[in-house]
Formats: sequence, C-alpha cells, structure tokens
Amino acid sequence: MQFIKRSLLICMISLLACQVSARDCSYLLVNGSSNWYPLVWRDDDGHAAGVLYDLLSEASKNIKIPIRIQDDIPWKRQLIDLNTGRLDIVAGMFKTPHRVNSYSFSSSLYFSNLRIFLTRENRHRVKQLDDLVALKGGAVRGLSLGKKLDDYAFNNLVIEDLSNSNSLFKMLASGRLDYGIFHELSGLNIVNSSYKDSIVSIDIGLSGQSVHMAYSKVSKCLGHIGKFRAEIERLIDTGVASQTVDSVIDLIGDKGEE
Repeated sequence: MQFIKRSLLICMISLLACQVSARDCSYLLVNGSSNWYPLVWRDDDGHAAGVLYDLLSEASKNIKIPIRIQDDIPWKRQLIDLNTGRLDIVAGMFKTPHRVNSYSFSSSLYFSNLRIFLTRENRHRVKQLDDLVALKGGAVRGLSLGKKLDDYAFNNLVIEDLSNSNSLFKMLASGRLDYGIFHELSGLNIVNSSYKDSIVSIDIGLSGQSVHMAYSKVSKCLGHIGKFRAEIERLIDTGVASQTVDSVIDLIGDKGEE
C-alpha cells in the first residue's frame, strides 16, 4: 500500500514537472486577484479585467511578447505557481519581506489604501483601531495588512479568514461580522453595487501599501520576463504607468464614500 502511495506521488510530481517543461516561451502566463477592482478582477463569467492587465498588454505590444491570462485559481495557488515557475507574472501584489525571498518585484505602481467596512448601525462604534478589539472582524484570505497591522491583528483582534470578498460583505451585511477590512476602492465598488443602504466605510488611519508586478524567479522563460521587467520599469519611469492607473482611479473617484 505504501509503495502504491509513493508511486502515485512520484507520478503527480512528474506530471507537474512535465506541465512546466512542456510549455514553450512563445508567451508569458499571467494572473492576478479575482476581486481587486479596478486593478485586477474577474467578472461573473470569470473573465479577467483591470488596469494592471491593461498595463501588461501595453508592455506586451511594445516588446512583442504575447501574454496569456491563466484560468481563475485561488490566490494561494497563484503564489505557489509563481514560486515554482508554472506562472510567470502576477499583476498586483503587495511587497513584503517574506515575498521578496520568493519573487522579483517591479517598482511601485499604485498605493492601495485599506478601509474598515461596517453596517450603518455600527458605524459609531469604531473611532480608532483599539475599538476593534471587542468586535469580530473578517478579511479576505491572503490579504496583507502591512507588517505593523498584521502584528497588531495577530495579537489583539479576532479576524475570520474568508475565501473571497463576496463572502466578506455577505457576512457583514447579515450581521455575522461586526466589521471587515478590505481595499478601499474595491470595497466601495461592492458597496455601491449591492450594499449601498446597509454598509459604509470609515477611515481610521489604517496603513496602505504600494502595489507591484511580481515575477517568477524560476520560470523557464526568465529571458522574456527580464524584457517585461525592463519595459514595465520604462513605463513607470516615463509616467505612462501612473497615467494608465490614475486615469481609471480618477473615473471612480470617491463614489459612495461616507
């Protein structure tokens, strides 16, 4: 029995290795969050969209290296694929000391703010971070809050780990959570679409973080990734990247903000 299990494991590892080696470098495989509007997201049919994909498409056109967007898979699986070379680029990632050991990063593309979301009935219960201690919160799995807030949350807060933003806001609206922590613009978009009469956002000075492209360090297509990195940096240095991102952000503005 142990021999059979060991043989199956070897076969699975061999199959994954073959999948990596079988893909040529005629294109780069990219992915990103499914719910980080307007940077990267998936619509109800699973189609990828977002301003960071637009930026990658611009770079792809300029250097004549095609990109393909990977099927929608969980965020943690994306990190594994990027770390093992099955994925070449993740569009939109916070840069943390731990992640720097595993991936390469572009310069900053955007600074993403975090907000507290809560029901209108609870809005006056939270004025500062310490007010969250007695409440039950939620956050989307894999969301980095920044080292300082991550450490504070670990030591002081009860935060439920949820699979996606839909679950977060549904539980918040139903009263199963007292508050949620999420990206400002993404959260406001969800509130405006589905919870405008029941959920609000408040600013209690949570730290935001810069957003980057993340690149595999072990992909077999490192030559192409190097060209992409150089082109993305050129777009950043010339202001094209900020214009591309800001043009979308400005259209959204502060709709729905309390």
